[in-house]
Amino acid sequence: MPSTLLFNLLQTIYPLEIPNKKRDRPLEVLAVGLSRTGTDSLRQALLELGYQNVYHGFSYGASPNDCIQWIRLGQAQENGDKAFLNAKEFDRILGDCDAVTDIPPAGFAHELLDVFPDAKVIVNYREDVDAWVTSCLNSIEVSSGAGQPWSEYLQSYFEPSLFFRQWSYWYVWARYFGGNFRQNGKDWYLRHYRDLEAKLEGRRHLRWKAEDGWEPLCRFLGKEIPRHPFPSGNAPEEFFKTVEVYKAEWTARSGKNMRLVGAVLASIVAGAVGFVYLRR
Repeated sequence: MPSTLLFNLLQTIYPLEIPNKKRDRPLEVLAVGLSRTGTDSLRQALLELGYQNVYHGFSYGASPNDCIQWIRLGQAQENGDKAFLNAKEFDRILGDCDAVTDIPPAGFAHELLDVFPDAKVIVNYREDVDAWVTSCLNSIEVSSGAGQPWSEYLQSYFEPSLFFRQWSYWYVWARYFGGNFRQNGKDWYLRHYRDLEAKLEGRRHLRWKAEDGWEPLCRFLGKEIPRHPFPSGNAPEEFFKTVEVYKAEWTARSGKNMRLVGAVLASIVAGAVGFVYLRR
């Protein structure tokens, strides 16, 4: 794990501010299921039911400043630093949220359950775990993991937003399965839900999958059932479109910075060659 000194150095090289929100409303709902278990459909449903701000993986992906704080939280979790995993540090990111779903929050489910004991808890899941593995391999792992082209890794070193997003991938996703999703992803899934079941013993919660739709969700939350169909979103093709939208500006800046660095290096090399030639 990078040391605090290294983290501070990287923040100097890639200057982005740590968010500093403060809680301005109760956090009412914790949806603690993993990504690709109907999290975006659930996000849309919660918004339709009147929850005004629902944190989701896309919220994290679109905010490099959030990435910095998730890295800090991930380091604390990895180190067993329970003192740091407190309401103030989570609220730096989630302070204006009525509800949360998806990764990164799901990776900190146990800590969030402790910090927000009054929140209603939804355990969103998929029946077919193998289908879940395939879905992740065809989406998250392609956009952020082992399936990325090498050029994207290179680009991340030339733009702060891309850099911290790339680095945060380990702390909010890959470390839970040791960096090898194809081999260990299914075990992580089973462990996540098994541990949640033990953690939630005695605490009221809803086990829910997207196919269950409005009725059990609304009954649990005490909301009126909408008459229109339950939201359906974030299929793999939609996932990539959303990712590309918020990466476009950062990638453009990275390309500009790469060209600038290339021009500077070319000038240095040309100058050195000229100097050697003139000394002959």
